[in-house]
Amino acid sequence: MWYGRAAEALQRVVDHDNHHATARTFLRNTHWGRAAALDKLARHAEAADAWQHAAEFHGSGQMRFEESLNNFGVVLRDEGILAGAAVCFRKAIELDPKYALAVYNLGVTLRADGKLDEAVAKYREAVRLDPGQADAHDQLCWSLRLQGKLDEAVAFGKEAVKLKPGEANYHNSLAYALWDQGQLDEAIAEFREAVRLDPQFAAASANLAEAELMAAMRDKLPALDKGEFTPRTTHELRAMDRYCKIKKLFLAGARMYAAAFADDPKLADDLNTFNRYNAACYAALAAAGVGNDELPPDPTQKAELRRQALTWLRADLEARAKQLESDRPEDRKTVGQWLRHWRQDSDLAGLRDGAELAQLPDDERQACRKLWADVQTLLDKAEATK
Repeated sequence: MWYGRAAEALQRVVDHDNHHATARTFLRNTHWGRAAALDKLARHAEAADAWQHAAEFHGSGQMRFEESLNNFGVVLRDEGILAGAAVCFRKAIELDPKYALAVYNLGVTLRADGKLDEAVAKYREAVRLDPGQADAHDQLCWSLRLQGKLDEAVAFGKEAVKLKPGEANYHNSLAYALWDQGQLDEAIAEFREAVRLDPQFAAASANLAEAELMAAMRDKLPALDKGEFTPRTTHELRAMDRYCKIKKLFLAGARMYAAAFADDPKLADDLNTFNRYNAACYAALAAAGVGNDELPPDPTQKAELRRQALTWLRADLEARAKQLESDRPEDRKTVGQWLRHWRQDSDLAGLRDGAELAQLPDDERQACRKLWADVQTLLDKAEATK
């Protein structure tokens, strides 16, 4: 590589005049280019060394080296060079283990690289080192929500808002965590605050509208149980579905879909909405006796729910078979992905897995086994090499 010779020449200039800004900039860019080239060649150890050399010439002479490393890491991350950014942040932390900002930035980089668990560990460390770092609290709120640790997510979100109450993003993050926790009214209040602080915050505005519709559907649940209300649009169905899912109201969810399908069969037939499959999952879960419905189903109702779930799954399986008849590669891929999901989805365990099937009457057990045999047959057809 020509980078080596160029670096040597520029280094001589810098050695002669350490404050030669142009030479230092060119030297940084030379090491940067060498690092990027080495990284593409999978020579990662050499690339990491080159990233470090590039960082040495980033920033002012008044800056601590670890600060220069951190700032250069941010530059690299912003340009999508995650491996190089991580090298810079780790080196900065090695030089100053209490450098909370570098720890936080490493967490952000790991999150961008899809390493959620490692990112959460770094965010926690950043908060330990600097309890006043609001960004780290906010990122913990968002990331812990993705991990399903909702109580912690809400706690960190509230602390972020407390530290920086004027930051609209923090209110939006907290609202999401409250939403997933089922605290819908509290979530709406936070979404409203995010929009108040930043009227141009499109995502928060959309979230607020969806949460308000969900609250309206929640308030319709008593009427749904009495047969006095049926969701009539996809938006209404989605809002009530999400509320039932969060609150684990599986019997209510199954009834909701049954009423909606009776009112408009097209809501069941559209494979792109997954309505009928979601309905089957609700019925299967309610039949398994799980959930938080106020009046759980009795044995007779459970048998009817299992029958209904099988009917819905059968209808979806027939629709997937017709989809496969197109013989288009994208349809074959979609059908294969969905049927593999069916075989793994824990919502359907009560109709599929051995221990659960053993508890069913013989006729139901045979019906379930026949369904899954037909699922496998269609899956084999979808995955067959053409």
